[in-house]
Amino acid sequence: MKRLLRYAAVGAAATAAHWALLALAVEAWHWRPWLGSGAGALLGAQVAFWGNRRYTFQHRGAWRPAWVRFHVTAGAGALLGMGLVAMGVWAGLHYLLAQAVATTLVMLATFAANRAWAFNLDPAVGRVRGPDEADCWQGAPTKWARAHKEKQRRQRPEATGQRACSAAHQSGDVSSIDKRLMRRDLR
Repeated sequence: MKRLLRYAAVGAAATAAHWALLALAVEAWHWRPWLGSGAGALLGAQVAFWGNRRYTFQHRGAWRPAWVRFHVTAGAGALLGMGLVAMGVWAGLHYLLAQAVATTLVMLATFAANRAWAFNLDPAVGRVRGPDEADCWQGAPTKWARAHKEKQRRQRPEATGQRACSAAHQSGDVSSIDKRLMRRDLR
């Protein structure tokens, strides 16, 4: 529920950007409502991706694959929204009322898709993580997370000292840890 509320908050910011461009396109530039809806959806998708990546899902994986997956989802949502707006206008609804209905339905559909796919893929295994693995980025180490952490450890210059400190700590020789840390801090 917490993630859905965060998703809704980010979605509110993205929707504000979407609707602002929609209204500008229809009222000032005289575009057709369905086309303005599509353009607004593209702008809103950029706002939504970065907000959801950081705030809603705290995604720590590579951003490019997540961006592609998110935009596949957003594109499907935009098409669904455009279709709903077109049907609403055809049925006689004002385009903003049709957009309100479309926004609600698309938000629920894209939340499910983004949670299950866009921000929830384990690259090492190449599959979507199951519900019991949903928060692996924040805690329980997956195969990918362990490999990533080891790669980072090898790339940092102080990694050797940290590994030595860990080994000393495991062996119980804590005094050597203090000496190593002091030498590192004095550099």
